[in-house]
Amino acid sequence: MKRTLLFGAFVLAAMSVSAQGNDLQIIEDDEAKTAMVTYRVDKNGNRISNSYSGDVVIPDYSPKGYPVTAIKDNTFEGCKDLKSVKIGNKIKLIDKWAFYGCKSMVEVTIPASVDSIAEGAFSAMEALKKVTIADGTAILRFDYGEMYGGRGMFGYNQQTALETAYVGRNFKSPAGLFRGNESLTTVFVGKNISQLHEQDFAYCDNLTTIYAQPTTPPICAANTFEGVDKEACTVFASQSSLNTYKQADVWKEFFNIALTPTSIQAITNEGIASERATWYTTDGRRLNAASTQPGLYIVNGRKVVIK
Repeated sequence: MKRTLLFGAFVLAAMSVSAQGNDLQIIEDDEAKTAMVTYRVDKNGNRISNSYSGDVVIPDYSPKGYPVTAIKDNTFEGCKDLKSVKIGNKIKLIDKWAFYGCKSMVEVTIPASVDSIAEGAFSAMEALKKVTIADGTAILRFDYGEMYGGRGMFGYNQQTALETAYVGRNFKSPAGLFRGNESLTTVFVGKNISQLHEQDFAYCDNLTTIYAQPTTPPICAANTFEGVDKEACTVFASQSSLNTYKQADVWKEFFNIALTPTSIQAITNEGIASERATWYTTDGRRLNAASTQPGLYIVNGRKVVIK
């Protein structure tokens, strides 16, 4: 038997959710002993549009103690005043159009628990600047059909302003994941990545920086970086793997393969993509991305020296 309930404001306060009026609607499945987050409904059972706003935290467990394992299709669709959502660490599925049209969200972190993301889940998020696929060992599946016509989840025509991406786990995608994203400038390839696929970063015209953490260069398709300006884009790797990247298929096509600055390595290992890593010069000027130039910087309130 399934029952629907409102996860009320008094519970949200205990879970440190800081949005007023956000009664997070949860469906509990007593047979499966799991729960899912869904959209809010009125007294007639009709979906309430733009019903979530501010900052929302999805709990790991429902009131009955069931793990919250899914974000139902269309749950946050069109919630234009929604600022952020902390996705719970028990979520396995982010269903179709879950965050479609969330125009105020600037950052999304996909936890290691998620194993499937359906079509349109992160489309039309016009303010989205940073995506983090958290470190993990299980393969993440992007499940969307032919309607995408070769466009990836974070790629061309998905209507985002994405600038920075951290990819911490291997994934399967029917189309290049970031293909044609013209706003993407910086990519962090996590230490667990062993393979990148056809056109994952193809035609990312403004891609200028790749931080490659794997000691063994990930296997790439011949067109993984097709259309990327390999003279303008710099690949940074560790001291132990620098020469390996310079000799590896596809990677060796980049003109500039350099040693990752120590400070960048330290910040990345602490989770640069899972936090808001904000860079300032010492005179107070905010930078659009992590700096690679020697100097003293303020990053998330602490001093960082790049030599």
